[in-house]
Amino acid sequence: MKKKFNLHSGWHGWILRAAYVFALVAILSVSYRFYQQQNAQNRDINAIRGMSDRFAVLDAELLAFAEKAQRVSETFANPEDSPFLTAMMAGMSLKERKAFLQNQPVDNDIVSPRTGLLFYQDKAEKAFDLFLVSWRQAGGELSGFLVKGARFATIDDPFKHHVALLNSSLIESTRSKKDIYWASRQIAENYNSFVQPTNAHFQNRIRLLLDQGAHSQGRLLEKYLLFGLGLVAALLFLVFIPVDVFLQRLLHKLEDEHSRAEQALKKAEAADNAKSEFLANMSH
Repeated sequence: MKKKFNLHSGWHGWILRAAYVFALVAILSVSYRFYQQQNAQNRDINAIRGMSDRFAVLDAELLAFAEKAQRVSETFANPEDSPFLTAMMAGMSLKERKAFLQNQPVDNDIVSPRTGLLFYQDKAEKAFDLFLVSWRQAGGELSGFLVKGARFATIDDPFKHHVALLNSSLIESTRSKKDIYWASRQIAENYNSFVQPTNAHFQNRIRLLLDQGAHSQGRLLEKYLLFGLGLVAALLFLVFIPVDVFLQRLLHKLEDEHSRAEQALKKAEAADNAKSEFLANMSH
């Protein structure tokens, strides 16, 4: 009986140990897998947010540059060449006029707005360079997602209008009021017609990416919680409840053994008493 009990308890104990170890390993595996996925998603989302922040700065600088160009074009809306230049260029072809004007000193009236345009353009160019760093780090898949659906951007050359807008030679080549008028007007029209719609499209796609990242993190957390609850339930039903049942049975068996031992002890004591009485009677 005792041998049978020991075999039964040993077999049952090994099953409980195996179930307990399996549940712990499963919890650790799921937790580590969740950590890996969460870490990868956090890196992607942080990269997108960093790129979004830099793109917002770039868009603000480009807008300031375009607004400055718009103000300059309005200031020189009716440009007139000086009588001296008109007389000097009389009889020249268009090509000869361009060559002649390029060799002329900058008109004093356009020095200040010209310097202002170059200042705003330089700030926008620096913001553009910083943004391109995060753009390249994002990789081709993310870049392709942002460009998808854009009217004026392609995956091969997504920023051709931005590069044209930030071409400083357009401003540096200005010499007269007409030059600064047409250059600033071209800058404003390039921004309004091409750059601004492209920026708006990119910002919408970035917001969509961030929303998708948030939903993906929510689904991942929900999946992890479900797995966690399932493993806890498995641990409860496969380990803790069987252990409790096993301990209860063991206690009952111990109580039965203790009761039988007490009964045997009482019988032995009664037998000893009877034997003592018998011997006492015999001695008399």
